Amino acid sequence: MTAELRGREFSPLRETTNDIKPYIYEPLETLTTIRILFLEPGIGNEPLRGEVCYLDIGENYHGPPSNTEGRRVLGPAPLSPPGTQYYEALSYVWGTPARCQTMKSSQGTIPLTRNLEEALKHIRLPDRPRNVWADAVCINQDDMKERGQQVKLMGQVYSKAFQVLVWLGSDPTSSAPSLFRNASQFLGKSSEDNLGSIGKIEWFERLWVIQEVMLARRRAVALWGSEHVDFCHLINFEDSITRRKGRKSVLPKWTELLLYPPSMVEFLDFLDRTRGSRCTDERDRIYAILGLHFNESDLLSQRIKNLQPDYTKEAVDLFLEVACLCIECGKLLELLKRVCHRPDEDLLALRRPSWIPDWTRASASKPLFDTRTSYNLPGSLKVKQHTHSLTLRGVQLSTILSGSHRVLFTDNMEECMHTIATFWEQYVRSAGSETECNGVNFQFLEAVSLGTLNYRWCSSDLELSRCLCNAIRWHDRAVDYIDRSSGTKEMIYAFWISAQEEIKAIANGAGRRSHAAGASDSAIFYWEGRKLFATVDGNYGLGPRALQEGDVLVAVSQVGLPIVIRRKGDGNGYHFVGTACIPEFDQVRVTQELERAGGELEDFELF
Repeated sequence: MTAELRGREFSPLRETTNDIKPYIYEPLETLTTIRILFLEPGIGNEPLRGEVCYLDIGENYHGPPSNTEGRRVLGPAPLSPPGTQYYEALSYVWGTPARCQTMKSSQGTIPLTRNLEEALKHIRLPDRPRNVWADAVCINQDDMKERGQQVKLMGQVYSKAFQVLVWLGSDPTSSAPSLFRNASQFLGKSSEDNLGSIGKIEWFERLWVIQEVMLARRRAVALWGSEHVDFCHLINFEDSITRRKGRKSVLPKWTELLLYPPSMVEFLDFLDRTRGSRCTDERDRIYAILGLHFNESDLLSQRIKNLQPDYTKEAVDLFLEVACLCIECGKLLELLKRVCHRPDEDLLALRRPSWIPDWTRASASKPLFDTRTSYNLPGSLKVKQHTHSLTLRGVQLSTILSGSHRVLFTDNMEECMHTIATFWEQYVRSAGSETECNGVNFQFLEAVSLGTLNYRWCSSDLELSRCLCNAIRWHDRAVDYIDRSSGTKEMIYAFWISAQEEIKAIANGAGRRSHAAGASDSAIFYWEGRKLFATVDGNYGLGPRALQEGDVLVAVSQVGLPIVIRRKGDGNGYHFVGTACIPEFDQVRVTQELERAGGELEDFELF
């Protein structure tokens, strides 16, 4: 038995008394039934006409044949095999939520948003009907229960569509023709202005569209004005231009995921990349991606799959539920690495626990890599449901003496270098005796480069300067700034002397070696949105931008990075500030601290 499209009227629509009454949504028969819009042909600004039909996309519906993968057709989806109706899913931006436009049908007038009206007028065909799935028409937006059920079906709706039409909007500046032509042929000749224009399109800012194209992948077509192009070709083209010119992408972080196989995408990484995307309902930060498949353990994958969209649940409770299931599935470190409080944020006033990432706001920092295996300390962790507190067991490593006066932002490399040099002058150059200064400088050099610097082949301070710039992928003007800034040149020279001492120590079997040599990215990516800091016992590291003097550094079980916590004002428990990288705190150092404590661990309750 095949799935059939039901309720469609094949004869052209004629004026009826129903044209003036509102369309009434009938209940859906099954949990896998969806509505499909049978869009009548038309041109220009002619009024929209269509019929709402029903289609069961359950197990009897098999979607488009596999041989259509990678093939783009801008005509309507075909009727093959007989009796089975394919459809195209529309991905667009709602815009103003008011449904002030209308479309006529034989069963009543269907309200539309202005953006949807524009999209439908552009995609309808002049001589043939088109079967389209569009959420504002095909889901009863006033029925919260149906909304929740249909949200759960989004994965099937987009993955089983014949193709996904990505409506980017009109093209008032006529940027699309040359950009799409170059993207389709991969010529790499598009101007900066054209790429900048596509980066400003509202579609890329919205949350719901992400799942739609992730599911479609090779069956997504980008429509911008009257032009069209393979959506993945467009993303690949922008990525190649960005890499070749060594600049930041004009597109959001999540588009990078389209360049990799779906099996490489992890759940928390996906949440992190979509944090800056806009949505009307914050609960959709979770619900809008439930249809995707992630590279996770069977346990976590099943727990994610079991989440049911429930719009009666508060967003903060949903985020807590997601955080807890991640912890229960062994993702504690991955969760904590993604917490990024603002420097001026009052942790006491947070509506969520301080140890849960704020998935409603874009992160200023890339999650730190794990520089070693987990500490493997004995102990356990638990979340108290009535207080939403997380209790970790561990050992206190040190206390923060001070942080850099500014957060490191690499958009302004001169200011970034000045911040580092000022910190070096204040907390490193003056630290210790003359005989100790080389060791102190080397510790700071390791902290700045996160242990990734290949300093062993440098024969002069100039070579080290260039090596440092290459290691963190600075552009040429960073080297120029080093040359003209006496304070920075002194710092680099001190680094070189300390590096030579370390090279000699390694030759004698006494060197410390880099702890983070396996890092996959350059250090500069981890500077962004963080602060350098010094501890009271003379160590240096890179930590969260919200760190303050007096914050505590702790090693806890099941976490391979030191964490920064702050005691609450009432003295009962702590707030979580973020994770830190301190090359000096390796596994050996932590073991020594444990032995010194007699093996007794402290409970740290995080609120």
